Order: sequence, then structure tokens, then C-alpha cells
Amino acid sequence: MAGKLSVHLENRLDELQRVDTAIEEFAEQLDLPFSVVFQLRLVVEELFMNVVNYAYDDAATHEILITVECSDEQVELHIVDDGKAFDPLTIDYAVKEDEKLEEMEIGGKGWTLIRAYMDDIEYAYEDGKNHLKLVKTLT
Repeated sequence: MAGKLSVHLENRLDELQRVDTAIEEFAEQLDLPFSVVFQLRLVVEELFMNVVNYAYDDAATHEILITVECSDEQVELHIVDDGKAFDPLTIDYAVKEDEKLEEMEIGGKGWTLIRAYMDDIEYAYEDGKNHLKLVKTLT
């Protein structure tokens, strides 16, 4: 069940459908479990929308690279963009013990879900680009 998918996207919200379809077809070829595919698609949607909506200060076209690599043990998701440097690991998105997700303030909900669905997250800013790596363990 090994494979790799790379999708080059422009920083436009309508590109979301293209990457979503590509992930769905890729996951189907690899026969990934429905729950993993659902979580992966949700994470990609959240991350892509965050980059498009918040990473750029101009109206120029920018490239966002999304790569999904699968092995028998894990799924790795890589997102690379040339937007403003943003390390999501420096922000505390923890849900308070008595707080319901629906009652949280706007902002941070997506990252709460991402952290719940993914087992490891790494960030680096190199060569003028954000490099985000997320890992979902399959075993």
C-alpha cells in the first residue's frame, strides 16, 4: 500500500476541489480506510484554506505544493508554500476542559481538529517557504 501523490496548486479557493479529488482517487487506489481518508481530506482542506486566506499580503499567484506519501505504517502529508512565515506549533490551541468545540472563539478550531487527527506535526521555514509535515500512523 505504498504510493506518492504531489499536487501543485495556485492560491485560489477553487483549487480545493482539485486537490480533494486527487486525494480521493489516490486513497482509493491504495485502498486506505474510510476514516483515514476522511481525516486526511479534512486536514488538507483546513490547511489549504488557511494558506490561501492568511499567508499572502498580495494578489499575485503563488504555488502551494501538497504531497501525500503512504506506506503500510503511515501517511505523511507535506505542504509547502511561499507565504508569510507561520509556525503553528507556537500557538496554544488547546481546548479548555470545560469548553465545547462549538463554543470556542473563531480561529483555532481547525488546528484543534488537525492535532486530534494527526499523530505528529513538524514545521520549518527554509528558503523563504513554510514546510509543514504531518504524519498519521496507520497501525
